[in-house]
Amino acid sequence: ELRRELWACVDSLPGRQPEVLRMRYQKNMTLGAIGQECNTTLDAVRQLHAKALRELRKPRFQKRLRPYLPETDRVYSAALVGSGISQFNQTWTSSTERVALDLLEEKERRHSPED
Repeated sequence: ELRRELWACVDSLPGRQPEVLRMRYQKNMTLGAIGQECNTTLDAVRQLHAKALRELRKPRFQKRLRPYLPETDRVYSAALVGSGISQFNQTWTSSTERVALDLLEEKERRHSPED
């Protein structure tokens, strides 16, 4: 299911980006070989590849792919946001602790009987 959803996301990318990603990851071609096959430069292929990966990191794709991510990886990923020293100095909790506390609160809300 994850593969099907991931490649559906790739196919929804604009231009030649899906073609470049499919050649790179399904056919295991190098960027140079992709450039030769597409009659373009290595640098142009590198830019298309990088742009496609950046696009896949956007929230619209994250929402589609997040359900396939294990819970431990979700905690790690969420802990990377707002992890600066200034945030720690304000709250005296690390970003990982904040994520863990948020998960506990969410779990309590789900399991507590409603009034």
